[in-house]
This record gives sequence, structure tokens and C-alpha cells, in this order.
Amino acid sequence: MVIGAFGSLVFEVSSQKVITFDNYKRTTKAKYASHEIIGRPPVLEFTSRELEEITLTITLISCLGVTPEEEALKLRDICQRGEPNFLIIGNTVYGENEFVITDVSESVLHWTGGGNVLTNKLDVTFKEYVPTGD
Repeated sequence: MVIGAFGSLVFEVSSQKVITFDNYKRTTKAKYASHEIIGRPPVLEFTSRELEEITLTITLISCLGVTPEEEALKLRDICQRGEPNFLIIGNTVYGENEFVITDVSESVLHWTGGGNVLTNKLDVTFKEYVPTGD
């Protein structure tokens, strides 16, 4: 069963393959200008919204039908190419715009005796991508 997707990365759970995530965190911020006033606290003025950011942790385990090194390479490649895609979880498209991956941090938890990765954990940061409108 497909849980969601980001471009060629598909989150799924089946009898052959498990690629899921946890530690989902969405950050929404606003930008404000601060105007100094003599003898009073500064006055804030809303200027715009910041770009949305979503972080999550993907754990890849070789005995669950994935090759952790290949999946990590796929994510690093998407990040380094600056490829924007919609982030979809369930039936929900997240955000008003597409996202790009700005950061992939990998921790290898288990290795085989031959040096292959058995389990790795990837902390992935997605940032909203607003097209320039050219």
C-alpha cells in the first residue's frame, strides 16, 4: 500500500517492501519588520510569510525489501539536483507549492561483515519551492 510520495521516492508498506517515515515536523513562520520608536517598545509590521519547511526521518532496513544505500543515494541525488516535487502523504498534497529537499543527513545504524549497510536512518528536510513566475 502506498502511503505517499515525493517524486520518484515512494513511501509504501507491502509484503515485499517497507519505506516509511516518522518524526514528521512542519514549520510555518511569518516575517516581521521591527520599527524602533523612541521611548516605546518596537512596533512589529507583518511583511510576508516564510517558506514552509517539513522534516521527517526515514529508516531503511535491508530485510524489509530495500537497499538502504540505493535509497539514500536516490534522496541525495534529488537534493543535489534541486528537483521540486509535490509532497503527498495519504490523499493530501502538502503546502501551496512544490517542495525541494534542502538537506539529507544519514546515520548508518548497522553494517554487514562485508561493509554493506543493513540499516540507515535519514533525516530529510523539505523546503517550499515558489516558482519565479518567468
